[in-house]
Amino acid sequence: MYKIIVLLALVFPLNAFGQIETSPKIDSVSGDSIIPASFKGDLEKYIRENVIYPRGAQNKGIQGKVVATFMVDTNGIISNIHIVKSVHELLDNEFLRVIGIMPPWNPATKKGEPVKSEKSLPLIFRLPD
Repeated sequence: MYKIIVLLALVFPLNAFGQIETSPKIDSVSGDSIIPASFKGDLEKYIRENVIYPRGAQNKGIQGKVVATFMVDTNGIISNIHIVKSVHELLDNEFLRVIGIMPPWNPATKKGEPVKSEKSLPLIFRLPD
């Protein structure tokens, strides 16, 4: 049986020490700061426990980075999931499935109020050497 490696590469700016930068973003229209939406809990653990590397992709040696975007509404519900960087239909569909079953997120906030926002999330499917 293959030991499969699935890596989550979060799309967040990193500071000089390689840590995720969590500072608020600035709304380019109003100038107000926006705190980005965030996963409730450990996103990497969620991905590890829920992604199933498709057997067909394993057999064909298909691997690479899939990137998806989705909306997080004011209640933290995910919608409008789209693949923006595809590797293969098998990997794309698995990533869409896993994002589609995610629990609600913490919504983005602006002036302390929840706002709808878009997130981008990459996932690297890698077979062992």
